[in-house]
Amino acid sequence: MSHVRWAYVVATVLVCAVLVHLRTDWGSSDSINIFTYWCGGATLVALVIAIGEIVHAGTAATAVRRAFSRAAQQQTKVLAIEIISLIDDVSSKVQRRDYSAALRALQMARRFLARLDDRYAQDAARCSALTPMLNDAEIIILKAIHTTTGASMSREARHALSDYLVRIKSSVETLERRGVNE
Repeated sequence: MSHVRWAYVVATVLVCAVLVHLRTDWGSSDSINIFTYWCGGATLVALVIAIGEIVHAGTAATAVRRAFSRAAQQQTKVLAIEIISLIDDVSSKVQRRDYSAALRALQMARRFLARLDDRYAQDAARCSALTPMLNDAEIIILKAIHTTTGASMSREARHALSDYLVRIKSSVETLERRGVNE
């Protein structure tokens, strides 16, 4: 039982004790007066219980909100770490000219970013700015996949891709450090 409920149980017992003690002073032998007296006492007890339940509901809602906030923050950190790891994997696959594996890793990073919902990230503008960078990086990798097998990614394309990957990682790290809305 919570502290609030214990408090209103004690308050109810005190109200009943006061009613019993004052019964001799205010109560009369008239049955209507006795019934009214006890109904008034029951109303006071119900009022104490209602106020106690309202206070208890407020404290319970706050506790649940804090627990969900901590869980969301933990999930944000895990997703951000996974995205950073996948972006590192994309970079290493591009260096080895394994563009198909790099594309798969980038698409997985995009899925993880989609799970990193705007409501979890405090800096929603930075989160939404990642999508165009991921689009551009994916287009560069797709162009490298669809060129002839003898040709590799051009130097400019590799530089542009590495620039996008570094900016994506930086943005995700910023999101991870900031956490979630309280």
